[in-house]
Amino acid sequence: MSRSGIATAGPIGQPVRSRAWPALTLAAAFGLLLMSAGGVSAQDVSASDGPLFVGVDRVGEGVVADALRIHHSAPMAGAELTLVVEGAQPGEPVTVVFSEAVAAPPSLLQRLWSEPERILEEEAGALPTLWIADDRGLVVIAVALIRPDDAGRVVTAQAYSAFAASAPLSLTVQPPLLLIPAGEGIERIDLRDGRRLLPPITGGTDLLGAAISRDGRTGYVLHDGGRLAVHDTREWNRLAAVRLLPAASDTLAGSRIAGPAFALSRPRAEPFTPPGSAVFVDDEVDGVDGELLLGPMGRPVGARRWALSHDGLTAFVAEDMLLVREIDLLSRRSVGVYPVGSIADEAIEDMLLTDRRLHVISRRSGERSGGTLTVLDLDSGVMSTTRLDATPARLLALGAGRVLLLPRDAGVATLVVDGLPMSDVIAPRSPSGEPGRWIDAAVTSRGTLLLRRDAQGLHHLDLLDADDVPRPFAAAVPAATRLVGAGFDAAVLVGGADGLVRRVDVTTGSVEVLPGIDAGRHAPFLVLD
Repeated sequence: MSRSGIATAGPIGQPVRSRAWPALTLAAAFGLLLMSAGGVSAQDVSASDGPLFVGVDRVGEGVVADALRIHHSAPMAGAELTLVVEGAQPGEPVTVVFSEAVAAPPSLLQRLWSEPERILEEEAGALPTLWIADDRGLVVIAVALIRPDDAGRVVTAQAYSAFAASAPLSLTVQPPLLLIPAGEGIERIDLRDGRRLLPPITGGTDLLGAAISRDGRTGYVLHDGGRLAVHDTREWNRLAAVRLLPAASDTLAGSRIAGPAFALSRPRAEPFTPPGSAVFVDDEVDGVDGELLLGPMGRPVGARRWALSHDGLTAFVAEDMLLVREIDLLSRRSVGVYPVGSIADEAIEDMLLTDRRLHVISRRSGERSGGTLTVLDLDSGVMSTTRLDATPARLLALGAGRVLLLPRDAGVATLVVDGLPMSDVIAPRSPSGEPGRWIDAAVTSRGTLLLRRDAQGLHHLDLLDADDVPRPFAAAVPAATRLVGAGFDAAVLVGGADGLVRRVDVTTGSVEVLPGIDAGRHAPFLVLD
């Protein structure tokens, strides 16, 4: 294949002439400015775009390395990738060179070729593009990674202005993943289409936590005894390194924005539970590995014990005594403690941070049903609580300020809108009038899919319609305890008595077993999205 053109079909693959591409001289920059009359509309830059850069050697005579910086959002399939070049002068021409364009995500190439006047001459498969810095000295390039073949592709870029250059940037686009132990490793299931990905993750089948670095190139898996396995995401079956965290570490907090932020170490003892700690797993700060002492965390939590803000700078951790601690991840300090729930509650069951609101559900003590929904608005600081009649089990973000609160073995879920309970989602009754019970729910491309069990023990799938009323979607599906999705064309059923993992095609309603995976009924699983 010739490297003088881009190896894709259609307008994405228009070849360009080859020319050496050094850092721009001042005269060349002025000429490019004339070519690009009108410039580019500035876009708002989210605070979630974290910096990632490394040192650059000499890039050209008179060029200052690292004077420009490229910030980026997470390279996650199905999400928007934003690249922000910082450090230019307002109105200054900036060239962003996408090297190895043949390996770039098709969505990115399509975005670039949608404005062919930006495309300059190519060198050995690289794709140079011209932009004009806005009045803040920023260049913002945003693209939605929505093509099916974006996952696994690589974004390599470097920015140049007249006398400055950035460090080279390299990102790997990751699909949303379901991780579940099976056989001799940890299976990876692509939540876009429900396919099993090979190879499995080797190095043990105990799965306590997992995260992917913010450039998508490194994967982390937490095993028993505080063993943190580090993998190259292109070769999950090869172990790149092992880090030893405190032996009581049993949770790895991370997100597509922050990567592996910290591990939670929860030592156990009787009769009193000792304090836990947040153990930071990134580089040392001032020569010391960070560890922040927290309150006791011995009580179990049904789902998430932690939540990270969208910008990856703030964490919230559920502790015992119905407390949620706020942590500044830059200074690695506790900046607040919030009491949640009510005096009748025993423990936090789940927490979810979405749309700048922290949602926390807590359950009653003993065998009593019921609980409390606590919502903290991070912008206003206002906290509200709502009593729940059914014992809460799980929170699911539906987008646009909507959260679904699922009960534990009950037939009425609660739709929370902008932090306030707005309506009930009632499980359909059987033909004989017996009520159904909600088990789990997942967001798919068709909408919100709900897993239900009827009075006879049969399982069904329902789909919320535009009025938030559940309508039958698939009847008599195999028994399962969890339904997992990530907003794409498939959902996954796990936790059945036979231990099999099943893919639900939401475009057809069909359910099929994923071959080669026998996870066991009680196998833990994690979602990376």
